[in-house]
Amino acid sequence: MLIKKQKKIAPLTKFRIGGYSKYFAKPDNIDDLNYLIDNYFLDDIFILGAGSNLLVRDGGIDGITIRLGATFNFIEQDDMQLIKVGCATLDCDLAKFACKNGIGGFEFLIGIPGTIGGGIAMNAGAYNRSFEDIILEVKALDLVSKKIVTLSSEEIGFCYRGNSLSNYLFLEGLFIGYKDSIDNIKYNMNSIVATRNISQPILSYTCGSTFQNPINCQSWKLLKEVGCDKLSVGDANFSPLHCNFIINNGNAKSKDIEELIHIAENRVFDKFGILLKKEIRIIGDDICY
Repeated sequence: MLIKKQKKIAPLTKFRIGGYSKYFAKPDNIDDLNYLIDNYFLDDIFILGAGSNLLVRDGGIDGITIRLGATFNFIEQDDMQLIKVGCATLDCDLAKFACKNGIGGFEFLIGIPGTIGGGIAMNAGAYNRSFEDIILEVKALDLVSKKIVTLSSEEIGFCYRGNSLSNYLFLEGLFIGYKDSIDNIKYNMNSIVATRNISQPILSYTCGSTFQNPINCQSWKLLKEVGCDKLSVGDANFSPLHCNFIINNGNAKSKDIEELIHIAENRVFDKFGILLKKEIRIIGDDICY
């Protein structure tokens, strides 16, 4: 395992924004992971998946960034409707695998640009489905005890865009679907792709939804009501196509996007009395290392 110093993080994120990580490692096995845990403080360890739903500040990360290696990228059919998946695997790859094998219930993953590990961590979802609907159990590394544990869906404690666990690194998940025709699954997936193409700025540098949906309303509608669809700071703006998405037009800074977020939060609270909760995770420091 090679540990690099001063790794630029921006190319590894969907926003294409962010400074350098002081250290960067790509572990290929449990021994590699245990080495990293033994040699770095937990507070200095950041797990990076596909870099979606993530904003890294311009100052970068004063610690070590870990991205799981190729060994953790696999898909195996365990049973007729059971699939074992490594947490470095892309969500869309699992959707395609399930389709090829006539297993329904995974179609929504075609529209989520992240990894399985990230999806479990944030209970990612779309089109009225989320990870808690398809996962049976997860194998994880306890970062404190360094033991590998198996946790049921109930023990994970899923909630809206999150879970109740801390200090666990997800390694693989066991998922369950249902038997369906390949044609029907393809139809559902194609419908999702078509909907995304016309309703979301998927070809732009964006991390997806900026805010979670409050109870009984949608964030994009609130944002549009307060004029965020016409709001920009620096080279960043809310997308006119879907104004819960922020776009980096090529030269935006992290501080531009954070300012957009703060303005939007204040506008929505002032008009509706609703405090929006961020769906994206903001990490790093404003100070350059």
